[in-house]
Formats: sequence, structure tokens, C-alpha cells
Amino acid sequence: MLKEIPVSKLRINPFHDIGTNWMLITAGNGKTAPVNAMTASWGGIGVMWGAPAAFVFVRESRYTKTLIESERGFSLCFPDHKKYAKELAFMGKASGRDCDKLAECSFTAEYYGEVPYVAESDTVLICRKQCAQPVEESSIVIPDVITKWYPDRNMHVMYIAEIEAALIRA
Repeated sequence: MLKEIPVSKLRINPFHDIGTNWMLITAGNGKTAPVNAMTASWGGIGVMWGAPAAFVFVRESRYTKTLIESERGFSLCFPDHKKYAKELAFMGKASGRDCDKLAECSFTAEYYGEVPYVAESDTVLICRKQCAQPVEESSIVIPDVITKWYPDRNMHVMYIAEIEAALIRA
């Protein structure tokens, strides 16, 4: 069972929880658009425009991007990496265009208002989009970044979102 806590009480280490253990960016509405999640290891948490915020990066080609664009918000979900390593790897490789990724992983979608999240998570951040900024090749000042991370020019969109609520496993 997840309970809501003040965002200021969150205990997240973004280097570990995002970069090493990964998170699921979850979007859709379950009605006109399916709920889908993708594994992400790039992003951060901080303060933007006077509010708690998260920033995430989603490639142009990802199905989750379409769902994020169509809705007001999305969630960042942090399942136990040790328990769900196989599922997190699958969610990063498979496409929601081809299968119901949540069902394939035996994950359950629940909602905070209209924003879906993965119920098996230990921590969930409910996010409201504030900004979508394409990462353009011309804005990257280190040439090796293009060579290493964008050889096919499948660029990211950076989303900045206000964290409206935080849920933790009780």
C-alpha cells in the first residue's frame, strides 16, 4: 500500500535511484490511450520555477513520448530493482506499441487522480508537465556525446515537470 507524504520528506538519491536502479516513466490514461511505462536512467530531481521538479529524457521514437504528449501528467515510479530487475530491463527494451508491457511484467496500473502509476513501486512521484524541450544536435557542445549517445540521431525530448505528490510504500 502506498501512502502520500510531503514532497519535502522524500528520501531519493537520484544518482542511485535513477542512474543505477532505474525508474519507470509511466503515462497514458487507460481509456483513450493505454497505460505504458518505460525504463529510464537519465533524469533528475530538484527545484524549478519555485516548485519541486523532476526532469526526464524520452527519445523521439519511444511510444511513451506519444502518451506523455497527450496527457497533462505522468509518474516516475521506483520499484525495488533487486526484486524487479528482469521486468525493468524488459520495460526498457520492449515497445508498448507491440505489447501490453505492464501485463507482460505482471505490473498493475493504479491512478492518482488521472495520472497512472505502477502499484508495485516503492516510491512514486506524480508529475505535471511544465516544459517539453527537444534536445537538438546543435545544442550539444561535446561532439563525443553525439557519437556515443546519438549515432542514429534518435534525439531526446527533455520534460520538466512539477512534482505534485509523492507516494511511498507504507
